[in-house]
Amino acid sequence: MGDFQNIATVIIALVVGFIIGRSSKKVTISRDPERLTPEEWASLQPKGDHADRNPYDDVHPDVLNALNSNNKIEAIKLFRQYHSASLKEAKHAIDAIFKNFR
Repeated sequence: MGDFQNIATVIIALVVGFIIGRSSKKVTISRDPERLTPEEWASLQPKGDHADRNPYDDVHPDVLNALNSNNKIEAIKLFRQYHSASLKEAKHAIDAIFKNFR
């Protein structure tokens, strides 16, 4: 009976830990340009000294050069490499930059 109690205790501890872990996930704001309007996105940006910054300052120059050459696929690859983004995030970012870059 002692072994059964030990196993049951471990299983219960794992279940409780899983439930606590799932319930304490941090909510993040999506940077998906299709979900936020430009006004919403601007309201989330830092105010003050950063207000006059070029929005492309944080984008690696190689990515912008690829966009200048009309090579969106290369720009997406470079964006993923330099900014540690997923394929979906990189595609949305490059699409948004491409629309506003020209």
